[in-house]
Amino acid sequence: MAQKAVQITRSGNVVSFTPSPQSITSLDNLFWANNDEQQEHWPAPSAAQKTAWMPAAIPAKLPGQPAPTSRGMTFDAGSYTVNYVCALHPTETGIIKVTS
Repeated sequence: MAQKAVQITRSGNVVSFTPSPQSITSLDNLFWANNDEQQEHWPAPSAAQKTAWMPAAIPAKLPGQPAPTSRGMTFDAGSYTVNYVCALHPTETGIIKVTS
């Protein structure tokens, strides 16, 4: 099982999920790291389903501290694409590509 991360980063007023798409397998453990020092973020399948993947938002990063992370999660086997959003900022989107 590999650990795979999606970095949440800010450049000016633009927040990105990197990489997007993030390629994983069903054996990988995926988590998000919030490097944004201004806002918390909550990756979810949709804004209406914010607790589907994690019970709370990932806090903003504190200066000089490691980036807070979500708990790890896995996805079912198969080959498919998952589009997701930040439940708190729905214009922030990302993609996960699962391959068996």
